[in-house]
Amino acid sequence: MIGESWREEIASGSYPFSDGVSRAADGGKVIDPGTFLDAAICLVGRTGPLYLSQIDISAQGLVLWIGDQDERLAASGTYEFGSDTGIIELVDAAGRPAGIIVSEPGRLVRFAGWEDGSHFFDTTTTEFAAKATMCPPIQGVSELRDNTDVSVNGTVWLVGDEGVLLREVDGAIRVDIVGDPLFRRRLCGADGSLEERRFVRAFGDLYPNSMGEVALTVDEHTAGSVIRVHSAQSGIEISTIGG
Repeated sequence: MIGESWREEIASGSYPFSDGVSRAADGGKVIDPGTFLDAAICLVGRTGPLYLSQIDISAQGLVLWIGDQDERLAASGTYEFGSDTGIIELVDAAGRPAGIIVSEPGRLVRFAGWEDGSHFFDTTTTEFAAKATMCPPIQGVSELRDNTDVSVNGTVWLVGDEGVLLREVDGAIRVDIVGDPLFRRRLCGADGSLEERRFVRAFGDLYPNSMGEVALTVDEHTAGSVIRVHSAQSGIEISTIGG
């Protein structure tokens, strides 16, 4: 009974929009009070305030678009006429969940009387109430995009392929592409015919600089000395010849 009383109370108000807004589209259509019952909208990295920027109407249903002053189409939610639920789930441009808008099928069917097409709003007519929105700042990596501009988010595994090394450095992911000069032999050879290549990563406590270089010096040598590097039972042996 408390829920029904609350719905009756907001049916004559603007919530989840701010008080005093007109809720009017550019073509003159007005969203009736009580069409939407509640909203919890979360758009990461948006500056706010958030508003209902556009409604696309078709014979099948409608699409609600949410935006702010920098991006009109920052998130969207779809509703099909005849659905048995009035909860509209929102996703942002990267495909991440962006909250919900709560209504009922009997309230959303009012949009079936609107003309098909896009109906536009601005921040002065459909701004959402502050308690219905949240815009947390971006922290760390928010998404990854491949070379076809497809966004990947959520739990992502990074796997270094041929000649690619991944490691964590001071809380960040460092990617080193060192290549593999024998990759063609590896692909064409029979399984197990080519031993896995092992790269030198450090000399004791001496690590490469930011360019991947390690400087080695030899004391008490003469000009023309040759540094000899060869494998030994215990690892790699470095010596000079002619010094």
